[in-house]
Amino acid sequence: MSPPFKYTRLVDNRFRLLKLRPGGWNDKVEVELFEADRSFHYIALSYTWGSPVAKKDIVVNGTVKRITVNLDLALRTLRSLDEPITLWADALCINQDDIDDKSQQVNLMHQIFSWATEVRAYIGPSVDKSQRNQESSLKLIAASAPFCFPEDASVAWEPIHNAISFLEFQEPVKLSPSERCLCIFGLLKALSCKELHMRLMSMDLFSSANSDKMGLKLLHLFEWLRLFVIAPWWDRMWITQEVGAARELSLVYGKVTVPFRMLSDVATELSIRPFTSLHSGREHTKVLELLVSKVKKVSELRRFERFQSITEIRDIDYFHRSLGSPLLWLLRTFRHRHSSEPRDKIYALSQLLAKLGTSSEPRFKTSYNIPVAVLFSRFAVRLMQDTGLFWITSPDLIAKSRDNLPSWVPNWADGFSAGELNDVAWKMRLCHNASNVTFTIKASSSTT
Repeated sequence: MSPPFKYTRLVDNRFRLLKLRPGGWNDKVEVELFEADRSFHYIALSYTWGSPVAKKDIVVNGTVKRITVNLDLALRTLRSLDEPITLWADALCINQDDIDDKSQQVNLMHQIFSWATEVRAYIGPSVDKSQRNQESSLKLIAASAPFCFPEDASVAWEPIHNAISFLEFQEPVKLSPSERCLCIFGLLKALSCKELHMRLMSMDLFSSANSDKMGLKLLHLFEWLRLFVIAPWWDRMWITQEVGAARELSLVYGKVTVPFRMLSDVATELSIRPFTSLHSGREHTKVLELLVSKVKKVSELRRFERFQSITEIRDIDYFHRSLGSPLLWLLRTFRHRHSSEPRDKIYALSQLLAKLGTSSEPRFKTSYNIPVAVLFSRFAVRLMQDTGLFWITSPDLIAKSRDNLPSWVPNWADGFSAGELNDVAWKMRLCHNASNVTFTIKASSSTT
């Protein structure tokens, strides 16, 4: 058995890339990890880590390393049969067991994603995790070929028609995961422009008088779409950097790859011509509304990259959320996003703060040596000094769940979603100057 892989120390502004060797789905995943700089051409991978318990073995530079099942699936999906692919993936390119290496590389992540020729987001294997036959479904995905719908609408209609026709003539339960993916993205591709939208509405699935049969099939189609829309990737904390910095952004679900701009076009088309069919109901509308909501949030993140200052943001209730503090606005805006590492709820915002903050806004450096309670308390004090915010009455304190966190410090890691921002409780300030506030956190082994 090969020994485990060992990392070497990196110098400033350098990072690691991996060369994914070609192979079939069932072949062992083999990669070559090497040092690189911004001159290299590579794809940056955005994905959800998934469960840290289930692991898969891969070969890194001839030695064994364990990775999560989600990353294993992503690498198998992106792998070519005959050409190596150069990628950046955090779990492999950052030494997760070395706090100094992790702190240094996380500081570079925004640049790493902006230097990449493309950011590819792996949404998942298009398998319903609530079903028992996941392994057999993965085998069916393995047997299918990668697919992208053509950009040209006139060329794209044939594969759209083929995918939807297959659902019209087959029982939904008999469709493979890959065929379901083609139905999902055939629908979305058709909803991305007026010409295809109109042609789609003429198909039996959307216009047939056989309402019971086609209505049931349409229900299945929108359930498959819903599973895509509620995938954990959409609510990851780190996509605040990953998708915003991307030159080109593509999404991979199952073995179907689509450019994110296609989903943006869907949101635009539906705002002009809402989806209606003979069998459409409120449940279908709700799925599309959720999709549009998720797409708009990603589009907003990409829009932030064009701003040079927070003062350029005019249309997103900035002052209601911020009390004039870019940091408070970022923490409240993205608090609902999820991260397995609590400190990343702060660190994932560092580049946005540097970009959108005022010239007087203090910078902070990523360090995973700082205890969570100390980090959150420092930022609570800093925000009190900047804004005079009275945390005790603020809804920011809702859903506190960390025993070692002082009662006056918000738990930024709890995934809480802000409610009505016009409520006075969001804007209540202290009645005295808080510039000299200090704090002490008592830990089991030390005091900070």
